[in-house]
Amino acid sequence: MLSDVNVPVFAHTCETWDELISAQLGGRALPVQSPISLFGDLPVPRPTRQDVDAVLDYIRSTDAEPPFVELKLTFNTRSMARRLLALPAMTEDAKLSWQRHQYEATLARSVYPSFHAFTEALHQEVLTLSGHVTGVTDPESPEAPPVTPKLKKIRRSVKRDISPLFAQTVKAGRDLLDTAGEGEYRQLLNHLPDVQWTRRPVRSTYAVWVPRISGQSKGTPVIRVNRSLQAPATQVPAGLLRYLLWHELCHHVLPGHGHDAEFHRLLVMWPDFARLDHELDKLSERYDFGWAKAATR
Repeated sequence: MLSDVNVPVFAHTCETWDELISAQLGGRALPVQSPISLFGDLPVPRPTRQDVDAVLDYIRSTDAEPPFVELKLTFNTRSMARRLLALPAMTEDAKLSWQRHQYEATLARSVYPSFHAFTEALHQEVLTLSGHVTGVTDPESPEAPPVTPKLKKIRRSVKRDISPLFAQTVKAGRDLLDTAGEGEYRQLLNHLPDVQWTRRPVRSTYAVWVPRISGQSKGTPVIRVNRSLQAPATQVPAGLLRYLLWHELCHHVLPGHGHDAEFHRLLVMWPDFARLDHELDKLSERYDFGWAKAATR
């Protein structure tokens, strides 16, 4: 809270806000070209430039950390889908009215750009929970398992390069789309996003396809893979990383679709899809990524 300005701070952005505030108070240079770029590795919702400028202006004028007011507001599409399934029978109009209220009265408006996008995502969760379709792992929002001291820690392999794996994924993806007669989607893989490990390990995502948040190329897409996965192949196999990259490439050729039916149709073209999706889903149950720790704010 900054006098008459309120800056929303989502849980997945807390560590980066701490990094920014600590650097500003300590007079340390940032490891990026501009303060907003610190948030470039994170999934949406991300802070706006106005949010970042407001926080920095407060620190410069007061030489103090902005007051943080904790609000325990949560939003989870899957839990909302469970509530929807548990409702008594109602007309389609009444069901849409309930969904409209959920969209306008919760954090859903900060997560989804439109009511249409929200209802599509909610419907996908309803289909998955009802058992009518097979669910797809969401690497943009991996769930942290309960604290388990027996988990082996994920190790860092700094020499592991994501670029060769991405090139292999692109080649395999083009071949799949060619074979399937998906010429329009195949053409979209002629214009590839940049791909890198995230600047540092993050707790909120395995990988993300997002627009650049700053710089001359602002708005152009990038793929960022969590640096936590820059681990030995014995812990994170190359095949698993290629499948993860294919997941993000499906977002690249289907921007704005989320995990809808068309996204799922392309995703399952990947060889051994079911096994790899299950392996990705269970990865945080096999290794300690440190995500079970409480947020710093």
